[in-house]
Amino acid sequence: MAVRITAENLEAEVLNSTVPVLLDFYSDSCIPCKRLSPVLAELEEEYGGRFKLCKVNVNANPPLSEQYGVLSAPTLIFCSNGEERQRRSGFAGKEALREMINQILEDSK
Repeated sequence: MAVRITAENLEAEVLNSTVPVLLDFYSDSCIPCKRLSPVLAELEEEYGGRFKLCKVNVNANPPLSEQYGVLSAPTLIFCSNGEERQRRSGFAGKEALREMINQILEDSK
């Protein structure tokens, strides 16, 4: 299950995570974000703990959006060892996301 990220839990959940983290910067009013959410949930379940899905509401957490340079929602940022490894803005299909996840998991070995 996705973890909601705020400034208070960013360090513990993302920066110090022992597995790669997929940050989903979203907005409740964003239609592509709403379409993307169930796809990400399916992938999180499919990969069974090999990465952590974390969600950042851009409207509720503007400082985090600014810190990560997020200009639009949805934006996906994959982090490993606390550092950004890959970024994608806009809606992406399940297969494209699977390729992104596989690449990050392979690079983190």
